Amino acid sequence: MNLPNALTLLRITLTPAIALFLTDGHAGLAFGAFLVAGLTDIADGWAARRLGQETRAGAVLDIVSDRVCTAVLCVGPVSHVPELAPVALVLAVVGPFLER
Repeated sequence: MNLPNALTLLRITLTPAIALFLTDGHAGLAFGAFLVAGLTDIADGWAARRLGQETRAGAVLDIVSDRVCTAVLCVGPVSHVPELAPVALVLAVVGPFLER
């Protein structure tokens, strides 16, 4: 396993922690875990290109990780404030297109 893929897997493992923190009302911890996840998202792409370790598996894992994290960040707040559901739905649908 190379460094970029390990960083992506770390981001995937942080996603349940973010969800747990959100559902338990620990917004600060959720934000901290999300910040670490965001930094690993930047670092894994940089490391893959810089170290010449780009792989198909890494590219797929990166996309899956981004989608799962987006879903958690949309569902978490809705579980506390159901009125946010339409906004979360729009962000979940439109968000991936904003990355391009």
